[in-house]
Amino acid sequence: MSRNLLRVLLVTLAVLGLTASLGNVDQGIAAPLRDGSNPEDATVLAAEGVGGHLDPEGQVWYRYYPAGASLGRTDVVTLIFKPAVQLGAEAMRAGFEIFSLRQVTSGQDVNTLTPIGVGGRVSRDGDPDTAEYLWQGVLPGADPYYVRVYNRTTLGIDFWLFPADVVHLAIPEPSPTIESPPAAAVADIEEDFPWDGAAVGHLEVGQKAWYRWAATGEIGKPREYAFTLFFTPGNTVFADWVKFEVLTEAQRQARLSGNVHVNTGAGVVVSRDGDPATGERLWHGHLVAGETFLLLLANDSGSPIDYWLLQGDIERLEPEKYATPTPTP
Repeated sequence: MSRNLLRVLLVTLAVLGLTASLGNVDQGIAAPLRDGSNPEDATVLAAEGVGGHLDPEGQVWYRYYPAGASLGRTDVVTLIFKPAVQLGAEAMRAGFEIFSLRQVTSGQDVNTLTPIGVGGRVSRDGDPDTAEYLWQGVLPGADPYYVRVYNRTTLGIDFWLFPADVVHLAIPEPSPTIESPPAAAVADIEEDFPWDGAAVGHLEVGQKAWYRWAATGEIGKPREYAFTLFFTPGNTVFADWVKFEVLTEAQRQARLSGNVHVNTGAGVVVSRDGDPATGERLWHGHLVAGETFLLLLANDSGSPIDYWLLQGDIERLEPEKYATPTPTP
C-alpha cells in the first residue's frame, strides 16, 4: 500500500470517529424538564396542602413560606404517596428535599447541592399502601424556601404534600351528582389605601379587602400609627368575626403556606360610639416610616357588611363625611 493511500485512509477513519463522537454527545443532551419541574416554575405550598402525580424520574417544586422561627415553633413538612404496596422497597427512592432561596438562585445545578432538609421515612397512619415522609426543624428568615418532591422509582406515584404534621390522609370522595352549579365566588378587593385616610366599601360573606399603604413620615424612623374600623351590621359578639390586621408582603405569602396567624398587628374589639348597630376595631402601634404594609379586612361572619376603615384613633363614625358603601359588582 502506498504511503499516500495510507494517509487518506487514516484521515477518513479520523473523520468517521469524530462524527460518531458528536452523535453520542447529541444523544446525551437531556430533554427539557416538564412544567413545574424547575424552581423557577414553583407554585406556593398552600396551607391546605397540594397533590399531584409524578411519573418515574419526575420531580416538582413548591415555594414554601415557613414562619416557625417568628412564632417560636417548629416547621413541619409531610409527604404521603401511594402505591406503597406495589412499590415495596422501591418506595425509598421517592421523597422530598428542602433548599434555601440562596441555593436555588446560585446558578449551580441543584442536583449537586446538599439540601438543608430531607424527609425521613415514618409509618403512622396504619395504611400499608401509603408511604409517609416527615421533616421537622426551624427555617429562619422571611425568604421562601423550596421543596422538591421527586420520584426515582419505576412506577408513577400519586402524592400529597403538606406544610404541617399530617398523620392520617383523608381523600375526599367525588360527589356522585351536581344538583346545581356553585355560586361564583366574590373576588377579594385589592387597592391602594386612599390618600384621604378613609377606605369605604362592602364585603360579602367570606370576602377580603387588601389595601396597600405606605407609612408616612421621615423615612426610616419609627412612628406611632392608628387605624379604626367601623362596620354594620355589628355588635360585640358579631365583631369577633370581622377582622382587621396589618401585615407585610412576606407575612401575606407566609399565610399561603399555612402560617395563618402571622401578622404585624391586629385590631382589637372596642365599643365607644354608643351605637349598638355598629362594630368597631382599633389598632395602634409603631411602624417604620417609608415602609409599605398591607391592611387586611376579612368578613368571616355570616352576613354581608358595610365598612369604614379610617386612619387614626376615631371614637365616633360620621358616615355623612364619606361615600356610601356599595357591593362589589
